[in-house]
Amino acid sequence: MLLPFYFDIFREMKIQPLLVIMLRKDVDVYKSLNLIHGFSLKKALDLYDKYMESIEKTTKNRKRVFIAFEELLDNTDNTINKIKQTLDLPIKKSLKKEKQISAFLDKRLKHHNLNYETYLREFAEDHSKLKEKLEEEREEINILKGELEDIKESISYIVDRVSFGSEMIKRKGGFKLKRSYKEPETQKDFNVNFNVDPKISIVIPVYNIKREWLEACIDSVLRQRYKNWELCIVDDASTQKQTKKVLKSLMKRKDERIKIKFLRKNKGIAGATNEAVRLSTGEFVGFLDSDDEISKDALFEVVEAINEKECDVIYSDEDKLTLKGKRTEAFYKPSYSPDRLLSQNYMCHFLVVKRSIGESVGWLRDGFSGSQDYDFILRCVEKTDKIYRIPKILYHWRKVPGSTAVNVNNKPEAWENGRRAIEDSLKRRNIKGKVLLGKGPCTYQIVRQIEGNPLVSIVIPFRDAPKLLRKCMNSILEKSTYQNFEIVGVNHRSQRKETLELIEYYKKKDNRIRFYNADLSWNFSMLSNYGVKKAKGEHVVLLNVDTEVTRPDWIERLLEHSQRKEVGAVGAKLYYPNGKIQHAGVIIGTEEVAVAWHIHRFTDGNNWGYFGSLIITQNLSAVTAACMMVKKKLYEEIGGLDEKNLAVAFNDIDFCLRLREKGYLNIFTPHCEVMHHESALRSYKNTPEEEKRVTSTREEEYMKKRHKNILKKGDPYYNPNLILNAENFARDKMLDQHIAAKDQHINNLNKVIAAKDQHINNLNKVIAAKDQHIANLDVFTRNLTREIVNIKKYSVFYNLLSRFRRELLMWFGKIRK
Repeated sequence: MLLPFYFDIFREMKIQPLLVIMLRKDVDVYKSLNLIHGFSLKKALDLYDKYMESIEKTTKNRKRVFIAFEELLDNTDNTINKIKQTLDLPIKKSLKKEKQISAFLDKRLKHHNLNYETYLREFAEDHSKLKEKLEEEREEINILKGELEDIKESISYIVDRVSFGSEMIKRKGGFKLKRSYKEPETQKDFNVNFNVDPKISIVIPVYNIKREWLEACIDSVLRQRYKNWELCIVDDASTQKQTKKVLKSLMKRKDERIKIKFLRKNKGIAGATNEAVRLSTGEFVGFLDSDDEISKDALFEVVEAINEKECDVIYSDEDKLTLKGKRTEAFYKPSYSPDRLLSQNYMCHFLVVKRSIGESVGWLRDGFSGSQDYDFILRCVEKTDKIYRIPKILYHWRKVPGSTAVNVNNKPEAWENGRRAIEDSLKRRNIKGKVLLGKGPCTYQIVRQIEGNPLVSIVIPFRDAPKLLRKCMNSILEKSTYQNFEIVGVNHRSQRKETLELIEYYKKKDNRIRFYNADLSWNFSMLSNYGVKKAKGEHVVLLNVDTEVTRPDWIERLLEHSQRKEVGAVGAKLYYPNGKIQHAGVIIGTEEVAVAWHIHRFTDGNNWGYFGSLIITQNLSAVTAACMMVKKKLYEEIGGLDEKNLAVAFNDIDFCLRLREKGYLNIFTPHCEVMHHESALRSYKNTPEEEKRVTSTREEEYMKKRHKNILKKGDPYYNPNLILNAENFARDKMLDQHIAAKDQHINNLNKVIAAKDQHINNLNKVIAAKDQHIANLDVFTRNLTREIVNIKKYSVFYNLLSRFRRELLMWFGKIRK
């Protein structure tokens, strides 16, 4: 840490130091500092990071050698030789031997000599203590994440909307404001002039809520940056005095935007909400629970969306608040997904609805306790398709004991009432089917009625691989409950005797099976298109030969969606043989990151996924053609798979994206499950290296050019706040920890920089004092020199006088004589 100071001294003395830098394991450093000084793990590692950072920066471009501490102790002579050779030192004698070193060191500090059992025992003890500490700090980390989101929101506003003259100083890791900046408090401070400034009415039903939560809820509205709002609160005959006391205190503010009504009889949450709506006059109505909060930018973001988009229903991302006010469980949502909404109320909060839409559906209904908002949303989306998602967390849902924010089982009727709400929605839409409770809480499965008995053609391209062909064919024939199907086998130059015999066997076994020899050059798109041309079915299934049907109703679960006129491709849930997820839909990336990737790949098959994404039917941009159903007429309408540009890869992604361009919905259903023996089947090309080369160059470049618009805008079914190409559909915890650690490291570096700047200032003061001292010495020297000159002059005169005196005495002596 003091090297900069010493280097100044070395420079004055014209000495060029040679540097030996010792590296130690961070765990060992912690053990030593903990043993000697009682340092915590965090403090010890932070100190070591600062030390190494300082060493690296200070010694850069100087003659240095790095030595491992363990290497020095365990192999002293070789290490010394390494130092001599690297630094070109004329050392002839080796240092003290290992016995002398061992005798010198405290045994407790020699961590490198601990045996494995001892190390594990000590580590286990430390681990249990650290685990307790971690549990204590986990909530603190969550609130820091929440604060980080607030900071990000503020930065977003500063960068995007504010013109300020503060000079930006570029540094590693980002930018830093040179002068302090006061955060804007109102819409006017942003200097934003909306074309439309609608009044937003916030409605809050209140019943026996704790004072501090109600006050926090109300305060979140009062501090909104956008000011054209009104707050409509209805007390649903609360019996707790503190609840009414808060509301009566609020009435004393005499703010015309605040309207409060006290009911004499309890009407329930739906009735109380409707009473609050009746108080409102705004063009849009926002719904807020009395124990929750909205961000201070919530209404500003809503109004901005209204100005930029023609919106009737608006929703946002959300997270949850612990009782201590810490933010956690952030839910970053997709854009409007009609099939997901029929499987899960993913919209939920923050919900803002145009008044005309709310009035057309009659606002909230009684009889859907716990799911009254779900029922309301389903009725709203039946009246409009102008639905917009704001990809920012605007709503904080408090985890109050007994609420569904903590556990949906706290209100068991909510799950069943949600199912009833979907049933009502299906009746209104004239959809025949039944609604089942899903695998996860408040998730649902709609089993649609198959219309008629359409023929389904299963197209399977293959080349040899008789074991895979047999397994695939048998699984279809033995397990499928839907029987009106045909199998179209596309044989691509198979030569093995076993394969040819197998083809003849299946021809005789079942008259629904037909094989065609495709004597074509290898092109998966061409083979698939060839098979579809031979198909007689109304619907076609593209199926890889390395798949195995595991669920008997797999055709029905694909067909129930493919029969819908608004649906394009329908994809299945694929597993690896070890039970891990291989495919659960495709997310479209960007030109810089990746064209596309599979969601939750390698996740455990029993996992529910990110907020249930692995167990619910939903709309996605694309699905894999390893098992995909589509209407034959639609397949032909858009030209099938691209034979010219996408012979091997991305052909199914391109196919799905072209369907979306035509306005069709693509669907992933987890209720069609297939085993995919992907590792057992390589490309039909001669080498996997050649396949990778082609895929990563020509075909990927074509995708970037052909679909540049969606790659630029981003996948609507994926949230821009989530990590691209992460495959787990969310920010993984390790990365969050890494980011938190990095942020902490940056903070520490800023502190080090500040300390260094202060140290430099102190040194400058010392140098200034030294310069002044030198100047004073110069003045003193000049004065002293003048005195010395004067003294010398005086000395000459004195010598002359002495000589004259002597001569006078001699002269007087002669006179006497």
